[in-house]
Amino acid sequence: MKNLFNMDNPVFQTLSRIADLAVLSVICLLCCLPVVTIGPALVALNKTVYDLTIDRGGSILRTYFRAFRSNLRQGMIAGMFGLLALAALVCDFLLLRLYYTGNAYTLLVCLIYVLGFLVAGVLSYMLPLIGRYENKLSQHFQNALILSIRYLPKTIAMVFLHILPLLLALDGRRLAKRDRDLELGQLQARFTAPELVGRLALAANLIDRCVPITPRELLPLFSWEKLPRGDLTWM
Repeated sequence: MKNLFNMDNPVFQTLSRIADLAVLSVICLLCCLPVVTIGPALVALNKTVYDLTIDRGGSILRTYFRAFRSNLRQGMIAGMFGLLALAALVCDFLLLRLYYTGNAYTLLVCLIYVLGFLVAGVLSYMLPLIGRYENKLSQHFQNALILSIRYLPKTIAMVFLHILPLLLALDGRRLAKRDRDLELGQLQARFTAPELVGRLALAANLIDRCVPITPRELLPLFSWEKLPRGDLTWM
């Protein structure tokens, strides 16, 4: 019993580590708020967690902010590079949904997914490398690219864990297409235009049964009072 409240007890050590990680998470989130500092905030987080794993001792806050200051420039450049690259890919994806369909759409979307995975994979290695090693930023990028390809299974696992929170809603349910939502290209491949308009009209309570109908034929049936007040669910 005398060792139960010993600070060297494994239970206390585990609780201490959990508390340290919770504090680091809050500090990192606060440092990410200016957006441009996301890079150095994540670099400092990786550096501090690494020091915790090898038990170097010292204050975690002092370690974090020392790493934040010393890697501010390279971290900001790497972070902005990642944000701009991902933002560009998102814009490309939205444009594809507007202007492409069929096989061309599928091929280009797959290309965007591959490029997005590559950017996320490189950043997953690049930010920890910046925190742990003194090197030129170009060399960090080259090493991160090599590591992301050399250890591809680990890269896939890291990227999946990074994007996992984005794949789930706050209540834990799945989002978007996993919630029975379909892309316009898939709908066009499955239905003719009148069939698609008929299904949408049925979901909007504008017609009583699902029949093919053109927008011109539907226009006289339109009424604001018929539209449902809640969300529409695709049938």
